[in-house]
Amino acid sequence: LSLPFTHKQLPTAEELESAHFAELILQAKRAEDEISSETKNLVNALLEHEQRDLLIALLLHNTTQVIPELRSNSRRGRGKGDRRERDDRDSYESSSRSDNYEKYDREDRRDNRPMTPPKKDARIYLGQGTADALTEEWLRKALNGEEGASFERITLRDKYGFVDFPEEASEEVLTKLKDLELPNGDKVFACKATLISAPRGEQSDEDQGEQSNSSSDEEGSASESEASLTEEGASA
Repeated sequence: LSLPFTHKQLPTAEELESAHFAELILQAKRAEDEISSETKNLVNALLEHEQRDLLIALLLHNTTQVIPELRSNSRRGRGKGDRRERDDRDSYESSSRSDNYEKYDREDRRDNRPMTPPKKDARIYLGQGTADALTEEWLRKALNGEEGASFERITLRDKYGFVDFPEEASEEVLTKLKDLELPNGDKVFACKATLISAPRGEQSDEDQGEQSNSSSDEEGSASESEASLTEEGASA
């Protein structure tokens, strides 16, 4: 048995780059309706910023490398053992379902009050850093005079920084930031990066008193909830 072979050249680096660029444009057209107006409004600010090359390079890096790698990792390991793992998990869930119902019933009887939603902080990206004379002290005074602005956390690097504010105050703070001028005369570049869960505060005396009067089963359930929320705050 003989099969014909066709000799072809591998694509050049320029051809691969052109194909990647064409695919990126196609993805952008497909996602046009899903892009929020807030994101679209950042385009002009990004293009006019002195560090636009760095910002665009970061976005391209995330789009062409980070996101595809995350998707690939999420699919990795889904082999023959998955079905057996699912069967074992289903069997465990079935055998413990009645216990779960009893636990949930005890929790409902103990406290029917609505759960307080977790506190959120808005993380704001700053396009300047310590090399541009941006300091924590200057930022506090510029935002709120001598009293100092009440931001939760701040991280400053040479060319950029991040500052966290309570979510409810983020829009007002963002407006103030965009109107600020640095000591060197440059306008501050600022945009909202994301929302993060704020670290959980200590329990009040009233909550601790209620816990001490609850049954041993209820204490176990409350401890599980406490551990879960603490892990979420730490991961954020």
